[in-house]
Amino acid sequence: MIRQLIRTGCLVWAFLIGTGVWFNPAGYALPVATDQVLKDPAVAHGTLSNGFQYVLMKNTTPKDRVSIYLNIFAGSAHETDEEQGIAHFLEHMLFNGTEHFSPGELVTYFQSIGMDFGADVNASTSFFHTVYDLSLPSGDQPHIDDALRVLKDYAQGALLLEEEIDRERGIILAEKQERDSVSYRTFKAGFEFELPGSILPQRMPIGTTPVIEAADQKLLRQFYDRWYRPDNMVLIMVGDMDIDAVEQWVFDRFQSLEPRMSESLYAPKGIPWEPHKGIKPFHYHEPEAGNTRITIEQIEYTDFSYETENTLLQEVTRTLADTMLQNRFSRVIQDGQVDFSSASAYSGRFLDYVSSAAVTATCDPGNWETSLAQLEKLLRQAMETGFTREELDRVKADFLSRVESEVRQADTRQTPDLARSLRNAVQDKKWFLSPTQARDLLTPHVQDLTLDAVNAAFRATWDADHRLVMVTGNAQISAEPTSAQDTILKVYQDSSRQTADLFEISEAKSFPYLPVPTVPAAIEAQREDVKHLGITQIDFDNQIRLNLNQTDFQEGRFLFKVACRPV
Repeated sequence: MIRQLIRTGCLVWAFLIGTGVWFNPAGYALPVATDQVLKDPAVAHGTLSNGFQYVLMKNTTPKDRVSIYLNIFAGSAHETDEEQGIAHFLEHMLFNGTEHFSPGELVTYFQSIGMDFGADVNASTSFFHTVYDLSLPSGDQPHIDDALRVLKDYAQGALLLEEEIDRERGIILAEKQERDSVSYRTFKAGFEFELPGSILPQRMPIGTTPVIEAADQKLLRQFYDRWYRPDNMVLIMVGDMDIDAVEQWVFDRFQSLEPRMSESLYAPKGIPWEPHKGIKPFHYHEPEAGNTRITIEQIEYTDFSYETENTLLQEVTRTLADTMLQNRFSRVIQDGQVDFSSASAYSGRFLDYVSSAAVTATCDPGNWETSLAQLEKLLRQAMETGFTREELDRVKADFLSRVESEVRQADTRQTPDLARSLRNAVQDKKWFLSPTQARDLLTPHVQDLTLDAVNAAFRATWDADHRLVMVTGNAQISAEPTSAQDTILKVYQDSSRQTADLFEISEAKSFPYLPVPTVPAAIEAQREDVKHLGITQIDFDNQIRLNLNQTDFQEGRFLFKVACRPV
């Protein structure tokens, strides 16, 4: 196997040069080194001499299925001002004629393997990535060979015919118009407020109408040749397949790829923004929105770096704190103590370079002021007084239970889910661990976490010297933007001067369970295969009926439901 040859070291150096297996020469600076994120020993990964990376994992649930992603480390953030929308346009064009597939032939291919066809079904473009995906009905050589031929054509064989460009232009313009929704406009406006001066809000993947209307073969080819190069790609394959054989087929198919431009790759420029300071209000009115959304947020620039054991454990700690605050939100909503109908708390990194912590709530437009004040108090109360031992014990128990459950159900993981997880790990520079590895690493950390440590982590998440206070949706605060922002600021400041004690912290009470019977109930009757459904029905002498149905749907897991019969 190729990966075994890589691991043998310098003794086979001469052979490796001849076969094209890559030892990370200094001439390449890969966007992501897969060996720094893929920790699960079940994952095979390697890099060819041209910098092309591959990630392979065998999984037999469901049987005879293979999920494939070809990830290009380039998206709308890599575009120049004159290329806004070209990454997405190019994604569409790769379905309209390549070296081995004339325009329209890919439709027949997708149908032959049982896939739906559509550029937005089989591919996607985001700020930093363009991804092409395939789902195969078999992991045998004919199916995988055909799939690799398609993916290699994506990588270097685009025809970019002018007549196809003109045809696809209308489709993309129609898609752009369709995407111009309430939620999209609200997101874009809020994005510009959150990251002032950053290039990201100006690089929405759908692009701009003038660029789309003027796009031609030269402009598309320029982006294609610059970014679709072997050292800027990773192939991810998961499924019921022979890993050794597939590894060789990948090697044979992709080792001949070469960069088509000599210029070096560069990371997206212009991403940092002017750091926020103080309290900054924001209002965006969309009368067609179905509700009003309140957000209190802190946001900062962060370097896009690899996850480490330390950063992973820190993230777990913050997640537990966020979950406790989320539980408080659920409690006050259920008890009718607040005017918002839903709320959430989250923190972490997104879009590679953005570190954020936020609490959000959804309410009716007439309740935005009280909802904002209530949300502010709940957040401040958690920061000032912290969480309780009972709250921490609950989230720790839930977390540890999930970790153990994932270990028990490891053999039933679905191939599409694993492929997406691998893709996300590579894209985000996050560790990909086996369930057992995750349990062995995270369980001791969570068990040893003290209340002081979790409270300190939560406060540190929110220690930035600013707050972004956002009200979006159908709340008509004022016809003048400045006046609306002043109103939001006043509501927030008035709330911050009041005592933060909205959540009632009380001692946990024992649930009044009935005493455990000293004598087990006796079976009065038992019936097999009830209604020919494979159900066993058991009646006990305490008027309890048990219905059992054994399945192999998810190994190591059972579901139950308790229902009371009317008296």
